[in-house]
Amino acid sequence: MLFIFSLIANAKDCEFAQVDTKNMPDNQTQNDLEWCFAFSAANTLSFYEKEKLSPYHIALLHHLNPVIAKQISNKNLGEVFGSPGKAMLIAAILSPSGICQESEAKQEENFWRKRSDFFNKLAQETSSIQALRCDPNAPPVLKELSENILQALEKLSGGKKAAAFLDVTCEKHKMSNQYSSKSFKYADLKNNSSDFLLSEVNRILDKSEPLSIGYSIGVILPDHKYQNKDYIHASTVVGRKWNENLKLCEYLIRDSYNKKDCSAANSKIRCVGHDFWVDESTLKANLMSVESVDVTQLK
Repeated sequence: MLFIFSLIANAKDCEFAQVDTKNMPDNQTQNDLEWCFAFSAANTLSFYEKEKLSPYHIALLHHLNPVIAKQISNKNLGEVFGSPGKAMLIAAILSPSGICQESEAKQEENFWRKRSDFFNKLAQETSSIQALRCDPNAPPVLKELSENILQALEKLSGGKKAAAFLDVTCEKHKMSNQYSSKSFKYADLKNNSSDFLLSEVNRILDKSEPLSIGYSIGVILPDHKYQNKDYIHASTVVGRKWNENLKLCEYLIRDSYNKKDCSAANSKIRCVGHDFWVDESTLKANLMSVESVDVTQLK
């Protein structure tokens, strides 16, 4: 991979930008699920919808979509990665009943993994929702459903059964906007693609709006913690500022990888809880994709 460097030289070329994150999900911990894409998608959709939406529900909407489901058949749902942009479109457009609010997804340790195990079983074609009522990882609300609803769910196929279960067990947010997605990948661009990707990051930040980026996991982990430096991780860019002490332009990344904070990460980044500041040259050298949305308010 060719890396091209052209640093922002001074503070005048690094205007302060900040995205309002108050409506983004409180939970920033994906634990050991490969669902960073859904956390980033939830950040963006929550920002525009002004409602904290569930990353967990967005991941399942993506994985249980018929087209995606065929591609990932027989895989553990918790181990399947995805595209933030595609997840946003599936959640916003192909889920007419809405997206679960984050309040429906508690944040105890291992919550996501337990729910993933349950839905992985529920999505199997031979699954029985009646039999899974006693599963230790089943949501408590399953025991509260009426027999009529359980019988109706039982008639559905595995993937549809899991999706329908979500529809009857969480409080939904109806989308107030219409979305279209823009996606740019390093591998698909020609010369100076690093420059283009960074310019797209800056274009969205100039509007004080969030965007999803895909980048090398090596940015946030010490060298001895990973082998494949091209392994893609997804996060959300939510800020930009000039660091006068370091004489560098920095970007604020809202992340979901680390459980409590990123203090165990490498020296390339400066941690602020889960979030971190990364300098322009490091970000630019490791960018692999940029995804954003165009938004139209529904009448």
